[in-house]
Amino acid sequence: MRIRIRHESPVPLYHQIAEAIRNAVAVGDLPPGSQLPSVRDGARDWGVNLHTVRRAYGDLAREGLVVMDRRGTRVRGVAAAETGTGGVDELVATFVRTASERFGLTQTQLGQLLLKRAAAGVPVPVHFLECSQEQAAGHCAEIMAAWRVDARPLVLGRTAELPAGIVVSTFFHYNDVRQRWPDRTDDVRFVAIAPDPELGRALPGGAGGRGPKRVLVCELDESKAVNIAADVSVLLPPPRYRIEPRVLSSPSSLPHRRPGDVLLVAPRVWGAMSEEARKEVVLIRYKLRGYELEALGQSFGWATRAAMGAA
Repeated sequence: MRIRIRHESPVPLYHQIAEAIRNAVAVGDLPPGSQLPSVRDGARDWGVNLHTVRRAYGDLAREGLVVMDRRGTRVRGVAAAETGTGGVDELVATFVRTASERFGLTQTQLGQLLLKRAAAGVPVPVHFLECSQEQAAGHCAEIMAAWRVDARPLVLGRTAELPAGIVVSTFFHYNDVRQRWPDRTDDVRFVAIAPDPELGRALPGGAGGRGPKRVLVCELDESKAVNIAADVSVLLPPPRYRIEPRVLSSPSSLPHRRPGDVLLVAPRVWGAMSEEARKEVVLIRYKLRGYELEALGQSFGWATRAAMGAA
């Protein structure tokens, strides 16, 4: 069985596999009794890991669409094949396939979207996982300004278990999520962020003055300090600025600075600092990239704030 996997798609890989099989069953390409590839063969042919295929098959088995036993995994069939509802089933299959191919929606997401419209648009609960309360709340505000959802912040280090439903985080924290919740990594939607374009105006003295101005980017992790410094250098380019990463042993251990130096701190450092210490530094605020904000709503089928207002 050939399945086209889009690794660059925001739709989790196991959802893509399960959805492709559902569509194949719905249109008759996989009639009842059809044998699916083994987990190992599927992983090899589709370029994914064994866990991804196993999870896709498990979802289909829970839906009653396939049977898993010692002989492998085979199609059980759908009610439509037994009731002969004909044209209606073909219409539904076409609708499901179009939603998947054009918008990346799974059947579950499509059903949720239809239920939302029928229920007069009750806001969808969404959780955004970040390393600080302020940063998580900021991203939630961005999402709710564009889409009719109820976005709620989650903070790394304070969250024992990820809630059910839609969870969004940033690529910065992919490894954090993988280490803490390896069985939920595929459920989390990771997005790209960038420093607030207004960062230059937040610096003492603005972007003016004689240069180069030395800017020390402070983080608790070396790799994150280097990555953030690279992000900041786009907004504060040489020769006017000289960006240098600094690794802190604790949020209170700020590096020595010369007159005119500026200390930029990452969100999680800021979150652990006292109000008095914050007066000496500048917070690096991050915002969702515009295309990511748009893709979030489109992939999950959220209603826009403008659309709900017009309704």
